[in-house]
Order: sequence, then structure tokens, then C-alpha cells
Amino acid sequence: MYWDSQLLWKEMMEKNLGMMFDKIVFERNLLEMVSNKELVDVKFLSMDLDIDLSSVKTKQEDYDVNNLSEVMNTSDNNLMLALSYLQLSKQYDFKSTLIFCVDINHCKTLCGVLQRQGINAQYVTGDTARVERQEIIADFKLGLIKVLCNVQVFTEGTDIPNIDSLFLARPTKSRSLLVQMIGRGLRHHKEKSLCYVIDMVGTRGTGIQSVPTLFSLPANFPIHEKSYQELAEDKKEFDEQEEINKELERRKIELETHEKLINIQKRKDELILKFNSFEGFLAIESHDLEKYKQNVTVNQIFRDNSLSWIRLEYDVWGLPVNNNDFILIKRLMKEDSDEIEFELTLNKFATKGQIVSSNFKCPRVIKLSLIEVNPNLENILNKSMALFNSHANVRYRQMLKFGNHPLTERQLEYLNDKLGNQIKYYYSDTGEIRDELLNKLQKMSRSRAVGLMFALQYGTKSLWVKWELQRLLGPNRKTNKIVKKLFDQHEKENISIQGISNDKVIEMAVSMS
Repeated sequence: MYWDSQLLWKEMMEKNLGMMFDKIVFERNLLEMVSNKELVDVKFLSMDLDIDLSSVKTKQEDYDVNNLSEVMNTSDNNLMLALSYLQLSKQYDFKSTLIFCVDINHCKTLCGVLQRQGINAQYVTGDTARVERQEIIADFKLGLIKVLCNVQVFTEGTDIPNIDSLFLARPTKSRSLLVQMIGRGLRHHKEKSLCYVIDMVGTRGTGIQSVPTLFSLPANFPIHEKSYQELAEDKKEFDEQEEINKELERRKIELETHEKLINIQKRKDELILKFNSFEGFLAIESHDLEKYKQNVTVNQIFRDNSLSWIRLEYDVWGLPVNNNDFILIKRLMKEDSDEIEFELTLNKFATKGQIVSSNFKCPRVIKLSLIEVNPNLENILNKSMALFNSHANVRYRQMLKFGNHPLTERQLEYLNDKLGNQIKYYYSDTGEIRDELLNKLQKMSRSRAVGLMFALQYGTKSLWVKWELQRLLGPNRKTNKIVKKLFDQHEKENISIQGISNDKVIEMAVSMS
């Protein structure tokens, strides 16, 4: 039994907790703990460094340390940090300052610069001997050392309550790492009422996590001398202003359209618009039997393919290949022609940080590369297979291997929450239908759940989400209404089109709903 517990502990230490447990039962964030006086408050200060991180490579979802060090460990950056410390330390009377560095070389260099200015600074790294490290930390706790530079030592599980100031000289894409670094200075201590956190601003780079992003604010949002509570209030005002801006933009588009219509109506020349005329709903969907059969053929090819394609829009099919990337195939109509072609692209979803930092102008789907445009769908699907094989990681393949297993608790909770939010738009929102949803989700396979989660991330109004919701709960109000109209029209006009079954009519109704 002892040996088993040792193995379990070793496994937990080597893995991310999110991989070990399906659900976090209890969680407290820093803002709650600061508000409840469990931690000291924070005063955020900003250090303006113009650093371009856009070319820094990413490794395991954060900046590559070696590459990052080349950008950060420069004479200019170290000079700015040293000058900032000298000024702020004098202004706010810092007694115990902890500095987070990129790597050992950066840590030693920065410490040396401070020492040459007569500052009692020391450093500890993962390579520092254990006894020496303990002695340095003990002196730092006693106030004998004013500044302690570190790398990969004090990000978690450290109890040095006398820390009254933090310098974040290590840019990161990891929100959790940023929270851990800030958390090192929030322990209560008799000689401090708050902790100063000096963050870098003006930093240019995709996906960087900075203090404003913790509050879902743009990365360049002003934070100087603001507390946790003040930034939380700023977030509320920011959201309100965003809603106002959206409404102003909507009205601008409305006014522009109105003015264009007025100008068109003033023209003397007769304006002739070309319309197609159809007899009934079914005729609309099948006015060109060849085109309809072509649609059926395309859909059947996707269904017969060995990859599990998700139909996201009427002319868009998607396939996740790992935790970040996904393939899209779009059916395009050539200009001035009835011929179609298919576009194959590799894409990723924009992060919340990217969307917020761009003032919500960043597209939700980011195209990483255009692979091919080809009228032959079979060729496109063959290229898709090669793309999938080259990008699908071990974890995703493992998920496919256990695709028939039941949902994990985390998947069940996510889908129940997301689909539960959609019920009110399509069904009568009752306790019974929500119970039915949960019951059906509990019987869903893991691979089907992954496809649905991908479709939800693409858009809650995507075709796949609508179809899956109706597979679980039956036709919704809108679909029932459209189906009734389709069948009534079919019966009234006695329209019979070869190849259109009742099931196809329902599928058409779902597409229209």
C-alpha cells in the first residue's frame, strides 16, 4: 500500500493536476482572498519596456526560455529595471524585493547589475546548492538581503511573508504562472499593509499575459498605482463601454445602409434587380436537381470519410487535430460561374487574451495557413488526412482510441452548461427538459462529445450544435414550424422530387432554423 501511494504521489508531481482530476471541487481566486482580507492588497506599478516578443518561439504553451532570454537579457532592459528599482524603492521604501527572471544567465546578470549599484542583492536558482539556498533565503527573511533574484524557484509553494515588492522581469503566456508569481508577495506580515507588483507594459507579443489580462482587460490597459479592487471596477466600466461601442457601431452601419438606399432611390436610371422565382419551400431547396444531388453527394463523401468531420456551417466542415489547431474545408462558388471548389486551411482559435487585447477586433478563427484550393473534394480530403496525421498529437490520438468511453465529469459539466444555455432559445425551459438533457449527455460517447465541444467553440449557433441539441431533445419549436410548412406545401402543391425523403426535409428544416 505504501509503495502504491508513493507511485501515485510521484505521478501527481510529474503531471499537471488538470490531467489527474476531472473536476476542481473548490477554487478561490486572488481577488476573493484579497477582498476577504485573507491576503494583503496589491498596488500595481508599470515599467515601460518596448520589447518585441512576436518572434519569440513558443514551447509547451509558453515562451521558449532560451529564446526569451536573448530578448530580455540585454543591457538596455537590465538598465531600465535597475533604474526602476532605485527610483521605486526610494519612493515606496521597499524592504524586501523579489525579482522573477527568465533563466540562470539573466538572473546572475541582473543581480550583478544591482550589486554594482551598491544594492545588497543575491540570487537563487534551481542550481543553487540546497544549504546555500537555505542560508540566502534565511537572510532575506531577516531583512539582511534587500533584493532576491530568482528563476524557477519561487513560483509556487514559497512562504516568505516579508516580501513587499515584486518585479516581473519574466514575460509569460501562462495565466497560472503569472498568478503564482504575484501570489508570492500577498502573505500577511506585520511590517507591510500591501505588496507592490511592478509589471512590464508596452510589451509587444501575441498571447502575453500581463496584469490587465488577469481582469480580462486589454494588455495595454493603464494599471499604474491601481489596486485589485480598482482594476475590478475598471473591468466593469470597460465592459459597459464595450457595449456602448458595439451599439454605436451597429447604428453607424444602420445609418450607412440607410444613406446608400436613399442615394440609390434618387438615381434616375431604372434599377433592375434579378430575382429567382420558386414555387413553394421544397422547390426553393430543389430548384436545381443537379445542384441538390451535388449537395447530397458532397455530404455523403464527408460522412463516408474515415475522419470525423463536423459540419459547422452550410458550406463549412471542420476537424480538430489537437488541443489548439483544427482543419477547415470550405465550399466556394467561383465568381461568374456555377462551378464550385474547396478550400483547405489549417486554423486555430484566438485566445481570450488576444480577443480582449485587440479590443474585440481579433477574429475568433485565425487562419494559420492555406493548404490548397481544388475543385476535387477527394483530393482535398486526402490532403486533410496527411495534415491530420502530421498535427494530431499523442493526447488527441489517445482520446480517439477511447472514443466510445463515457464522458468525463469535466466534459459532462461543460456540455450541460453550454447546451443548457441554448435551451431557452429553442425549447420551453423546464426542469424536465434540463433533466432529459443531462440524462442524454450521460449516455453520449467521448468522441461525440469532443466533436460537439469543438462545434461549440466555433460558435454556439453552428449547424452541428443545432443538430446535436435536436438529436438529444428532439425537434425544437422553430424546426417543427418549418417542417409543418414544408409538408403542408408538399401536400398542397403535390410536389414530388425524386431523392428527397421525409428525413431530408427535416434535415433541410434544421438547416433553415
